[in-house]
Amino acid sequence: MDKETGDYTPYLDVRERFVDNFHNHAGLGTGFGFVEHHPEYAENGIFYTVHTEAGSALTEDEPHFPAYGGVNYHSVVTEWTADDPAAEVFSGTSRELMRVPFAGRVHTLQQIAFNLTVSPGDPDYGMLYILSGDGGNGVGNDNPQDLATPHGKIFRIDPLGDDSDNGQYGIPADNPFVGTEGALGEIYAVGMRDPHRISWDPEGDHTMYLGHIGE
Repeated sequence: MDKETGDYTPYLDVRERFVDNFHNHAGLGTGFGFVEHHPEYAENGIFYTVHTEAGSALTEDEPHFPAYGGVNYHSVVTEWTADDPAAEVFSGTSRELMRVPFAGRVHTLQQIAFNLTVSPGDPDYGMLYILSGDGGNGVGNDNPQDLATPHGKIFRIDPLGDDSDNGQYGIPADNPFVGTEGALGEIYAVGMRDPHRISWDPEGDHTMYLGHIGE
């Protein structure tokens, strides 16, 4: 945006890229959700977005996570790679990292974030945290505690890896449930209703803080 005139140049219209199935309607978890840049964006041009899909996506695109209580929406994490990270308008490529099914349109995938308090060489450097809500149906059941389902969890993945079930990202070997029978290796934390916002203290021990919406 021009600081003097207030004029801006649209960088990327995510809705337009997925317009056939893009879903933005009443509900606290649809439409365009979040954008996060890779820690080395200035060099590699990589960033990530979250958006919601419905329509033909529900029958044509298969999530590699199990559903719970039906499927009415998909949350999609996309990786974008800019040809020129300094360009004012996006030009480049994209690929889908993950697709998570939800029964309800509230509490779907929320924020995605990198821990920017760590440096290269730290095990957490470049690991992408993905906040997954309960789809609105976690009250009165134990789905958010079920290690076999993606709902009501915090994921931690290596977006540049390839050993996930769909081959589009990596599973960090130090994730807490790696090797646990029946558990999704992506899971970092369980038992959430709507893990809404996450950040790390830039000082001290760089403690993680989570804003969580309950009922």
